[in-house]
Amino acid sequence: MLALLYGGSATGADRPDRDWHAGINFRTDFGTHPIRVDGGVRSGSLDGILILDPMFWTDGQHDIDLILDWRFSPAGWSAQLGWRATVIGIAGGHQWQEKSLLAIAGRLPVLWEGLIRQQVGLECSLLWLKHGAGLPSQGTDFSSGREFVDHLNFAIFWRMELARAF
Repeated sequence: MLALLYGGSATGADRPDRDWHAGINFRTDFGTHPIRVDGGVRSGSLDGILILDPMFWTDGQHDIDLILDWRFSPAGWSAQLGWRATVIGIAGGHQWQEKSLLAIAGRLPVLWEGLIRQQVGLECSLLWLKHGAGLPSQGTDFSSGREFVDHLNFAIFWRMELARAF
């Protein structure tokens, strides 16, 4: 029924083996801007995604994510592993924050015969290094439980993208 309503399969299981995609994603993470743009290339069950922050002009903070998405289920479930670099403008220059990303995501119904697809997921990021801006480099101290928890962050994301086979 959903397939008929949305003009495609519910999970996009009948999709081609390779495609490129570009879209927008919305997030609940307080450490990044709520609206970001992404693009990538998918081949089989692996998808490489680059996410950029178009809102850097609002506060001088910019995030760049590089994610590998592995679709492990025909129902549309995938695991994601990635890296986020955050650049924050402070008085001494720019500080870089390096984070590891881990997420679980699921596909939502595709729209317009598979041209538009959607994904929703839960992401965990771990800040492990701060450097730059004339400040000493600072890593996360894993021996202290409190500092570890302070550097751990969870977010929900929703991605909507245009996808075309190649």
